[in-house]
Amino acid sequence: MIKKTKVILVVVLLVVLLFQVISDPPPVLTEEEFQKQLTDAGIDNSIVSGCVAGCSYDGKTGTLSLIAGATMESVPQDVKKVTLNGGAVNIVGGSVSGFGSYTQGTPPELSGGLVSYDPNQRSTNLNFDGSVISFSTGESVSGKGKIINGILEIDKGVISQNNKGIPVENVRYLGVGASYTGNSNKVEIYSKDNSKIGGEQDYLTVEPGRSVLIGFSKEVVTVEVGDSWNEQEQDWDLESNPPSIIVNGKPTLKIDNEWGPEPAKITIGGEEHTFFGDLELTKGQLSIPPDPLLDQIHMVDGVYVNPKKKEVDVYFDDSQHEGEYISLGDKLRAGGEGFSLALSEKGVGQVLSGFEYDFPVANKYANNKIGWLDYSPFRLVVDFPVFPGPVDHVGHGDIVIDPETRTIQSSGDVVVTNGVNEITYWIDSEDNKQKYNYKYVGCKELACAELDYTMVDGGEIDVVLETNSFFDIPSGKKELEVYFGGETEKRKLNLHTDRTYVLAYRGGGAAAGIVGEDLAKKEWGHAGVMYYKDGDWRVVEATGRSTEISDIKHSFFNEELHGIWQVNDDDGNPINSQKVISFAEKLVGAKYDLNPFTPLSVHCSEVVCKSVEAATGKDFESKVVFKDIPGGASSLPPDVVEKSITVGPALKTPRYVVESPNLEEIYVVPLEPIK
Repeated sequence: MIKKTKVILVVVLLVVLLFQVISDPPPVLTEEEFQKQLTDAGIDNSIVSGCVAGCSYDGKTGTLSLIAGATMESVPQDVKKVTLNGGAVNIVGGSVSGFGSYTQGTPPELSGGLVSYDPNQRSTNLNFDGSVISFSTGESVSGKGKIINGILEIDKGVISQNNKGIPVENVRYLGVGASYTGNSNKVEIYSKDNSKIGGEQDYLTVEPGRSVLIGFSKEVVTVEVGDSWNEQEQDWDLESNPPSIIVNGKPTLKIDNEWGPEPAKITIGGEEHTFFGDLELTKGQLSIPPDPLLDQIHMVDGVYVNPKKKEVDVYFDDSQHEGEYISLGDKLRAGGEGFSLALSEKGVGQVLSGFEYDFPVANKYANNKIGWLDYSPFRLVVDFPVFPGPVDHVGHGDIVIDPETRTIQSSGDVVVTNGVNEITYWIDSEDNKQKYNYKYVGCKELACAELDYTMVDGGEIDVVLETNSFFDIPSGKKELEVYFGGETEKRKLNLHTDRTYVLAYRGGGAAAGIVGEDLAKKEWGHAGVMYYKDGDWRVVEATGRSTEISDIKHSFFNEELHGIWQVNDDDGNPINSQKVISFAEKLVGAKYDLNPFTPLSVHCSEVVCKSVEAATGKDFESKVVFKDIPGGASSLPPDVVEKSITVGPALKTPRYVVESPNLEEIYVVPLEPIK
């Protein structure tokens, strides 16, 4: 009992002593007392100002404690550590302030606190942990890192601007730089080995030595990967290869991307993909952001997307998904409304409005295996319209493009343009069945050929083999109403819908090149093929850019027409237009070229000759040859002229066409021809 009482007394005594210590803190020094304390320690007391009351110096530990509002101009050698307590210490090239501790060393170290410095002076050296680095341009860096000769190296921290922040690891901070998209407020960093842009688990990595621009002006933080650093030149390499970005975890941010003509690369789930244009990541889900003005090319793995006003999610599987999406697995699946996608071959592109650019990257989902389609790359455009069909619609379409079965399956509201054909699908609200309409749209682009895949929904459609009744050419007559050159009223001609016709006009640059300016208006300058399909008269012609199919109102002959002829075989029988149409649809999109020895490029007269030859199976012949034309072809390359004169009819001219014995005149504007 006595021992227990002694223990209790000892504990009580210790508590009383501790309470006295807490209750009686060290006395607060006045400014005069603090200055005397420094003087007694051999320290110049003028280095500290603003210590009204509360600053102190512990000579045993070399620790100087400031108060809020106090400023220390420099840190002498005897002061080993400065406790800030809201005060500030001027360091080389800047200052540290706030709440934390500054410790002398090589380099000095700051725990906590706020750092302000001028990186342009290249003079500040400091290690920091748990600190905030602020800049006059409005951004800040918080976390752990070091400043080496004014260069900020972030080991682990957060870059912030406009009340938004993004975690980063192992990067060099370069300041606010001008981005490639014209936003001068983006923060620029330099990637190093094991750099991370994003959170602890959810982040991006890029190759070491890359400039990375981070933007904070939008709803989500944007990341833009720029050029590589050239160590030999000590400058940014303006011919850098496009970047390779690796997505780890499920970050949320936007990737600004202006690279081209070669695509950037992005790795998701361990698989590498190519892309053009901006991308967004929302908790790891990849998407193409809306682009109503189509300011960019948008492509993932050779699938070109026009997102219009819709965000389009991107998956890498063979599954159907909700909303607007493309799914890139062994098959291509896509669905939604308010966006479109396009496929073609590498190199040409420019397939349709909304995709008026070259396609630098091919895809694995669509390819032609028929050699004669090499005149022009194919085009396949799938549109998911908001209000597509002629009846009530479901409001959502889906499509599956299968390269193994070479089929295109659709459901709901989908418009498919395959070569010169447009098929509009929809679900009929009355019987809930898939329906479709056909439209012959022609082509005035550089990629026009038909893809030899079968469309199997709502009725089997093969646009190459033309396995559907709407490809049938009707027999009978249809009126053609058109102006002929020099006539003030339209002339009406009743023509057979299943026959082939040739159109031509006099004059123009080609005629001037052949016979000179003085005789040009008397010489045939342009020729084309005309046939009837899908309710209208169609013209196939080489326009100086490419071979096009359009209705006659949108052809060169709408403004100038001096003659029309029916095409017959050698026995005088009319040539059925079916084979001519089939060949014309292969030729459409072919590049323009006057050289007769480039087989995949053609000029206007070759369009006529090749189309007729496809129907008759024999050479298209004429009464005249190139060497019979007065004046030669002064505007043509000399080697072409020389070869053409040597071989006779190799260079087909419009006169060569219209003088053919296989043409039967329907109507020609009277004019004495050149003798």
